[in-house]
Amino acid sequence: MAKRQNSLEDSIIQDKDDNKENQTIDSKQSKINQLIDEIRHHRYLYYNKTPKITDAKFDELEDELRQLAPNHPVLNEIKYSKEY
Repeated sequence: MAKRQNSLEDSIIQDKDDNKENQTIDSKQSKINQLIDEIRHHRYLYYNKTPKITDAKFDELEDELRQLAPNHPVLNEIKYSKEY
């Protein structure tokens, strides 16, 4: 019985660890999506209207995205013509 109890406890602990890992992945993806939206919005404003943030702040957004998703295609976009 003790062996079965330990197995159940181990299973519960593993489930909790898996849930934490999934939440971390979801949180990271959410942050990536937020950064993409911000970058595209500010890139659109820069090329088509009036910029709302400094170049340095824009670079910070790109740097943060580069840390989370170094190969994301938005980092290679030059202009963004669609209004965001």
